[in-house]
Amino acid sequence: MINMINMMDKVIVVLEGNQKGLSSQSAEILKYCKGVFAAEHLTAIVLCQDEVNEEVFKTEIFNVAQIFYTNLFDGTYLNQVLTAIQSVVEALKCKTIIGVENDYTKQLLPQLAALNKGQILGNILTFIKQDNQLICKKEIQYGKVTAMYSVPKDKFAAITIAQLEKCTSEFKRHETLTPEVTHWQFEAQEGLSVDIQSVVEHKTQKDIMTSDVVLVIGRAFKNKEQIDKVYELAKLMNAAVGCTRPLVDQGLMDISSQIGQTGRSIAPKVYIGLGVSGATQHITGMMKSATVIAINEQQDAPIFKYANYGYVGDVFETVDLLMTYFKEREE
Repeated sequence: MINMINMMDKVIVVLEGNQKGLSSQSAEILKYCKGVFAAEHLTAIVLCQDEVNEEVFKTEIFNVAQIFYTNLFDGTYLNQVLTAIQSVVEALKCKTIIGVENDYTKQLLPQLAALNKGQILGNILTFIKQDNQLICKKEIQYGKVTAMYSVPKDKFAAITIAQLEKCTSEFKRHETLTPEVTHWQFEAQEGLSVDIQSVVEHKTQKDIMTSDVVLVIGRAFKNKEQIDKVYELAKLMNAAVGCTRPLVDQGLMDISSQIGQTGRSIAPKVYIGLGVSGATQHITGMMKSATVIAINEQQDAPIFKYANYGYVGDVFETVDLLMTYFKEREE
């Protein structure tokens, strides 16, 4: 049963827009949000890939307090969109942001969670508000187990929804609102546009769920250059690249690459941990790996307890050595 919340919570919903208004998935998510939260507390941010006439926002589905939208959005100005959304978060003192899961929100929402010292919850099926907490439902262990995650009212939460679970609850109707509509227009600014090419290149890599070999990077990796080198190594090894949660929280990796209790569970033939410490939350998602190889400069790292083979040493030097070896094999 979903209960309408009367408290003065401000919630931001990030949606996909088109010439008709919203994609079908985004429309379902917005409808669901209006069943959980009071419509007058909802702010919609609509990223439109088409040129959209502002008239579409006068339809019933957009019965919310505020709407911010941008036209012809292809990710080119993703950092400026991030800055704009963060300004809305701060202005509203918002603690909850919900988004349809796509290539853009997978980059935006983890960064928003990091900026607001909150948490990211991906692939959520449903959510409710109960006892001043946000309760989220998620499938783990290949869908065999359903887990419930709670977020306290004073904790910032960024949530992505890939497939909204069907709900038969009757939603309360809202009074008709006339939302304040703002058109975001961005211009190219040096140092702000996102390098989408590298994101697309990474997207073409193998899937961590089906690959026989998975390279998993931990918090030792601090920047794009270090991560790009692992993707290059993965290509040489015909492997996929996964990560631990801190890299997603920092916006360095896509949430689809996260392995662990709040991410995905994998079972490759070979798991290679590069600078992975071995926190319990991560181990939960890789325990079914047939062979575990751990590389970490800390000899007491917990990951070694689960490893078939371990090497104590500099992870970046090891990546360079492996690249040299596999390049020579190709030749």
